[in-house]
Amino acid sequence: MAALNDDVVYISQWDMVLGQWAFVGPIVMCPSLAGLHGWTNDDYGAILHFWRTIGYLLGIEDKYNLCQGSYNQVRTACETMLHKEYKPVIEKADPISVALAKNSTEAMSMVVPLYTWPAFAAYIYKLVGLPCPVEMGIFDNICYSLIHFMMTFLIKFDRVRVCVNKLTRWKLKSAERKDLQLMEKKSVQLLLEQYYYV
Repeated sequence: MAALNDDVVYISQWDMVLGQWAFVGPIVMCPSLAGLHGWTNDDYGAILHFWRTIGYLLGIEDKYNLCQGSYNQVRTACETMLHKEYKPVIEKADPISVALAKNSTEAMSMVVPLYTWPAFAAYIYKLVGLPCPVEMGIFDNICYSLIHFMMTFLIKFDRVRVCVNKLTRWKLKSAERKDLQLMEKKSVQLLLEQYYYV
């Protein structure tokens, strides 16, 4: 990418490792808040291998890959990044990042209606150990409590996990069908516009 853009580096190795942390950090530092219960050392070894491979495929060099090394080494690296990188940035909460997070949460709420921005923000702030500055209404508090209860307790049970997974797959397929319908509608609209302009 840099070679095509006058050698300007838009995404550094460090930027990619910070992105990798967003997926790996909660898993190794607070697994119960991330919905992981009863995992063995082999399970953690497998998920770290998976994310090490994803990092490699995205172009993260091995010496920078967050998931390189033992579980304890990865955990230590994640904790260091949390305190030196994530907490200071989250405490500042710049408007562009907040807007991106709100829009991402709104998109996810089409699949999981419990994801309101205030509820999701409260959950993220809890993950990183900071007080949440986002105001929450009654509905947001209910959503947050349900997310927390689901992730820390209900998801422990196999039947609940199976049901949640089936529901999520169904919602994703519904969203995909809706997306295809919107794309077809847009295609027809573009064809009609071209026809009338000819």
